[in-house]
Amino acid sequence: NVRSTSYKHWQQYLGVENRCLVPVTSFAEPSPTPGDKDPETGIQRNFWFARGEDRPLFFFAGVWTPWHGVRKVKDGPQN
Repeated sequence: NVRSTSYKHWQQYLGVENRCLVPVTSFAEPSPTPGDKDPETGIQRNFWFARGEDRPLFFFAGVWTPWHGVRKVKDGPQN
């Protein structure tokens, strides 16, 4: 989740070649209300975004990058 495009890390991915659309039916972000925590767990609540009760597809802008991580520790980095 790119929250600040001014961070040097993200600068290399901001070109047209890394832009994409992300299809979703719903997604969650931490609640924007400070201290909005579940009283039983103490964990910050989620704020859900969805278009309606039947959850039709919608899109938001994304930044795509090639995978350079480890899928399986024993196999090492994968491309």
